[in-house]
Amino acid sequence: MRKKAFLLPLLLLSLVLWVQPTTPISAQPVHDVAIVEVKTFSPAHGQLGWAYRGPGGGPPLTPVTQCYETWRVYINVTIINEGDFAESFNVTAYCNETAIGMQGVTDLAPRANITLTFIWNKPKYIHVWPYPVYYISAEASVVEGETDTADNSMINGSVKIKQMGDVNGDGRVNIYDLTYFALSFKKTFPARGYNPQCDFTGDGAVNIYDLTKLALYWKKGPLDPI
Repeated sequence: MRKKAFLLPLLLLSLVLWVQPTTPISAQPVHDVAIVEVKTFSPAHGQLGWAYRGPGGGPPLTPVTQCYETWRVYINVTIINEGDFAESFNVTAYCNETAIGMQGVTDLAPRANITLTFIWNKPKYIHVWPYPVYYISAEASVVEGETDTADNSMINGSVKIKQMGDVNGDGRVNIYDLTYFALSFKKTFPARGYNPQCDFTGDGAVNIYDLTKLALYWKKGPLDPI
């Protein structure tokens, strides 16, 4: 009987503790900005470039991955404030280790995002093979009190700068490139059949000026004298 009398209060106490509501632990406010997208594009060739897909043409596809030194390439960097405070910070875009430019963001509200556009003044074409590849990245400065800094930077994609005339990028201007060129001749963006890789002058049209460039580099590779 004594044992049962001792166990009864313990059972009642356990029942009270079990049904007692618990106070949730509130999350502490944080400072946190993050880069969520880095994207290249060329205005003369569509927001994301344009791919040749035969007579039917095609919709905008991927960001610029290969171009000529005549092209004007832009970089969009999107940043989001994942924290609980309005934040001010700087964003820098890079080509490899070289800064392309820096822009400031002021009082970006919590959960808000912003897209910044940078103009990439590309390096001049270098006569080497394989063609030089440039990696594009961006970095947001660390705000005061921020501890999650892993997402403050992002490397997203690369751009190859080719010799003019080398449409297919195989290192030689030949009949294959001329065939692609003929299919896109007298086409302008966004006409069907327009192929940006045939637009050596970077003006959004494949015309006689581009044909002149192809003729200049005809049967030549990146290591041949022009």
